[in-house]
Amino acid sequence: MTQPTTCYQKAAENIFTDFRDGQIRRITLETPNQWESWLKTACQKETELKAAREARKLERKEQKLQ
Repeated sequence: MTQPTTCYQKAAENIFTDFRDGQIRRITLETPNQWESWLKTACQKETELKAAREARKLERKEQKLQ
């Protein structure tokens, strides 16, 4: 018995056809390293935004006390 060969071209065509037809939902094409880099940047930005929000809250609180 011979082993079946993998036809990467046909597999790729099937995946793209299914994606275009809406049979495959959202997918991402990032590598794990790209995802980790993006996540790290997003977490840093979120931390900066939270710190800025807290600083504004503190300023408002101090203004009310004056």
